[in-house]
Amino acid sequence: MPSALTPEVLKLALILGFLLIVALTRIIGGMIVGSRLRRAALQVIQSAVEKGERLDPAVIEQIIAPPRPAQRGSGKLGPMPGIMTIALGIGVSLLAATVNWGQPDKVLHTLGSGLILICLGIGLLICDRVLKSRGES
Repeated sequence: MPSALTPEVLKLALILGFLLIVALTRIIGGMIVGSRLRRAALQVIQSAVEKGERLDPAVIEQIIAPPRPAQRGSGKLGPMPGIMTIALGIGVSLLAATVNWGQPDKVLHTLGSGLILICLGIGLLICDRVLKSRGES
């Protein structure tokens, strides 16, 4: 009876597990940083009130208000998303080539996923250029 846990599957599971840990760490870290920034802003207001200083309501509102989300399609990120997606596509392609080394039919199938990411990154770079030429970024 063949085992489902081949070395290739174990490599892939380790890589995906590592990426999951990195993603969760980033999400939780962002939440902690956001909480600390909000607490620091409230401490500034609290210390000013304790000292008896009068605060302008507009300043308090600006400090307490949550940050506004970026507008969709604002193009303010520049070429970074495209570059990162192309790099991810190259990484997926290299991973596919190393995991399936010696199995040409599997290599070609898994290289396709990396090529899709590379094409998506190129599309993002083209969109960035179009937005810049229109003056929208």
